[in-house]
Amino acid sequence: MKLTGIILAGGRNSRMGGVDKAFLVVDDKRIIERTVKLLSGIFDELLIVTNAPERYSISDVKLVPDLIAGVGPLGGIHAGLSACGNEAAFVCACDMPFLSAETISAQLAQYEREKPDCLIARFGKWLEPLHSIYRRELIPIVEQTLRGGQRSIRDFIERCSNKSYFELTADRQKSLRNLNTPDDLKNE
Repeated sequence: MKLTGIILAGGRNSRMGGVDKAFLVVDDKRIIERTVKLLSGIFDELLIVTNAPERYSISDVKLVPDLIAGVGPLGGIHAGLSACGNEAAFVCACDMPFLSAETISAQLAQYEREKPDCLIARFGKWLEPLHSIYRRELIPIVEQTLRGGQRSIRDFIERCSNKSYFELTADRQKSLRNLNTPDDLKNE
């Protein structure tokens, strides 16, 4: 089964002082370049959801704007799923420099076995909805959640009846790490 890779790059970056986190440099490479290279090797279709397409002129990557503006990452998931050409998509954030092909492949294998509507990464009780797989048929549930005034991805996940969890071991937890503040970047 083919899946789409979706990178959400629409945040305000307020905790990073307004600096676009996708363009932070880790190990001499911008995070967005690392992510595109990694996901291009896994997925046949790759999308970046952004309302600033002029910043993301990366070849062979389709740029998608939010369809419902100002509603955060759930709006990005909605736009990405609406634009993807496959039945499901792996969704990640643009500020995750340590994504792992091995971890994503293991998650994809579990998705293939179970075929849930969504497969959410989890470490203990901590959920990471931006390292997860969602089926396109969830678009109406995303829209219902947003129309109900809820912007939380967790509220949306609660509405999904056929969900599974991808349990992360401690050695895979680094794949979920994101950079939110200047201190996070300094510690890398």
